[in-house]
Amino acid sequence: MNPPCFIVIEGLDGCGKSTLTRLLAQRLHAEALATPLASFPAEARRAAERMCHDDPLARMLFYASTVAAASTRTRELLASGQSVVMDRYWLSTLTYHRFMGVTCELPELESALLPADLTVFLNVSTETRKSRLHERGALLDHDRMTLRPGAGERLAEIYRACSRRAVTGRYLEIAADSLAPEELATRVAVEVVRAGEELR
Repeated sequence: MNPPCFIVIEGLDGCGKSTLTRLLAQRLHAEALATPLASFPAEARRAAERMCHDDPLARMLFYASTVAAASTRTRELLASGQSVVMDRYWLSTLTYHRFMGVTCELPELESALLPADLTVFLNVSTETRKSRLHERGALLDHDRMTLRPGAGERLAEIYRACSRRAVTGRYLEIAADSLAPEELATRVAVEVVRAGEELR
């Protein structure tokens, strides 16, 4: 039996992270999680967003705490033999807040986080993301931020710069505009097998 694995799906809003997380978890018989965890009340998150609206550092610290909680939960699941597919993890917290101008990186916290076996970054064009986000409904502030001219390209650059950290594990970037969700899940599942072989 293969050991349980920890797979992270990263990318900008509207790139298909949630769909891929769900499909991949089904294929791997894994637990699908998201940061913040589902147990975190949605209203509490909205309240934190309002309180930290003009304070990016405070916002980063809030989201860093949710990543720490997700790391702890993932350790528990892996210890029980259950693989995990995570929608957003530490790279999102670093990337978005670096884009907002935060220079603090919290290395002590990062070193305490469970490293992923594989991190997949879905690179999708601004036009595709904009269409998907408008279909989804009301845009959040951070959605609008990523749709500004040049923002998507700059955020992708920051993701790549942060990808070399140990917490990322093996890093895979996929140009996902033209890939159907099932096709994308198949491709990532193959990479999960390769990552597992490298660990053995």
